[in-house]
Amino acid sequence: MKEREVTCYYCEDIFLSSGPGAKFCSKRCKKKVEWQKHRDQRNASDNPMKPHGGNHTGKVGRDHYAYKDGIGLFSMRLSRGYKTHVRYCERCSKDLAEALPQFWCVHHVDHDRTHNTYENFELLCKRCHQIEHECWKAFG
Repeated sequence: MKEREVTCYYCEDIFLSSGPGAKFCSKRCKKKVEWQKHRDQRNASDNPMKPHGGNHTGKVGRDHYAYKDGIGLFSMRLSRGYKTHVRYCERCSKDLAEALPQFWCVHHVDHDRTHNTYENFELLCKRCHQIEHECWKAFG
C-alpha cells in the first residue's frame, strides 16, 4: 500500500500512514482520545451511570434501592457520633476513645435496628456485645 499524509485526530500533526483507517500519529494520542471519551460519557447529564454521592442511580435516602429502614444511616453517621459522646463501654467501663471500629459497636437496646434514637443506643465493647447476644452458643 502506498503511504499517504494524514492529520492526527488528537494533536493535528501530519504523519505518514500506510493503512486506510489511520487516525492517530501514535498510541499515546489514541489513548488520550479514548480517555476523553470515557470522561465525557461518565459526566453526561443523561447518563444513568453518572456518579452521584457514591452510587450510580443518583438516588439517596428512602429512594435509593439499598435503603432498609435507615440502617445505613445509623452505621455511617449516628454510631460514630454516639461513640464520641459516650466514650466508655456502658457495661464494663472500658475506654473506647482510641479503639478501632472492629473493637466497639453501638447496640440497640430493644434489638430493633430500625429504631435509631439515642435512648435506644448502648455503646459496648466487642466482648460485652457478644455476651449480650450470647454468641458463644453458635459454637457449641
